[in-house]
Amino acid sequence: MKKIFLLLLFVLYIPCIYTKPLKKAVPALVIAPIKDLQVPTSRSTRDKPCTKQLVCTRIHQLLFNEIVYLVAKKGDQVKVYIPNMFYVSKTKPEKLLSVFWTSKHNLIPLSALIPRLDKIKQCPKICEKTKRKKSEILKPCRLLKHKIKPNTMFIPKPIDHRLRNIERANKNIVTLYMPFHDPTTKTTFSAGTRFVKTKEQSIQNHATVYIYNPKTTSFKTIHIPKSVCVKQLKTNKEKRKQFLRIIKQWAHLPHGYIPYVWGGNSFTHARKDKRKKYNKYNLDKYIIPDTTIKPASGLDCSGLILRAAQICNINYFYKNSRTLKRYLKPIYQVKDLRNGDLIYYSGHVMIVSDIKNNKLLESKVNEYDISRVREINLNQAFQKIKTYKQLFNTTKKKMVNRLDINGNIIKRIKIGGVRFFKLINS
Repeated sequence: MKKIFLLLLFVLYIPCIYTKPLKKAVPALVIAPIKDLQVPTSRSTRDKPCTKQLVCTRIHQLLFNEIVYLVAKKGDQVKVYIPNMFYVSKTKPEKLLSVFWTSKHNLIPLSALIPRLDKIKQCPKICEKTKRKKSEILKPCRLLKHKIKPNTMFIPKPIDHRLRNIERANKNIVTLYMPFHDPTTKTTFSAGTRFVKTKEQSIQNHATVYIYNPKTTSFKTIHIPKSVCVKQLKTNKEKRKQFLRIIKQWAHLPHGYIPYVWGGNSFTHARKDKRKKYNKYNLDKYIIPDTTIKPASGLDCSGLILRAAQICNINYFYKNSRTLKRYLKPIYQVKDLRNGDLIYYSGHVMIVSDIKNNKLLESKVNEYDISRVREINLNQAFQKIKTYKQLFNTTKKKMVNRLDINGNIIKRIKIGGVRFFKLINS
């Protein structure tokens, strides 16, 4: 009996030995182009790091140059707080969730970058501006450590849902709205990746920015074509138009498409169409190629809105449809509906694309069509619904049927189940 008691005590104590909570959250930089964040599928193990023994699912993706906060570690896994998004669960809707386990290998603490800042050419100039002695100019790292924080110089300030600081965080920032491949580092950066601009912008039609190169463990400058960078706008009306314009461009790429990826929040390249005969129903069934590429680049329904909204300087931080339903302002009359507002039903969210022509935008899994970001007519999504006014009136009185690409009913939405929300709470 005593042996059994000691064995149980040992088993229960082992996790406490290896899971080490940190005294203070440590800011860290994401140095991989894309980094998956996963959680165990079982609720009983939801707060544990993913291992080979636990079945995990992707819930979010980090991008290069994002700042996260390390709050605990266990072996090669670290627990990180993500400031630029959150979600709520069904059981505890009042609790904001934004802490996940991930591998430590694609993160670097900001404190580790300080000794390497002297490798960039601008360091001596910065030292001169501080009006220090010449002897101190020869020691830029020591000066930078005490006087200038590295994340304010070469790394974008983090977007924080608690501060709703997206406009302040994006000052002097270049944000991609299309993927960009840097030939010098041989890295493809996703749409939504943010960079700090240099003071000197010498090349026409290009933005010169800082990046951290993990291979050389130093900062360098690269030149990004302005054609793939978003223009920062000020008014909500302009931001809404820009938001729609970007997603429409994503939905109508000339060479390929953006695939639907569960938990996806990135876009690094367009996929090509491939067909495969589906004999059972004598239909052409599409399959997504390159599924072995890890991490998978793509967008799910809520990731599409989150990524595009933050690219456009919109204070939008909601990772899933349940969260946006709780925090966005509902629309009760069709006259208040605007292009860019959101259509919600349980488990899915879409975007009002064109009220006049009755179109919507979405990223959705489809059995007989490519699972992708797309723009479709309203009557292709809902049975016998041709206009937004009709959708408003019908959902209040009776059930609405959701259709697949072939017009088959895939979901019966209860009365009042289709709801509308404002993209921008203002």
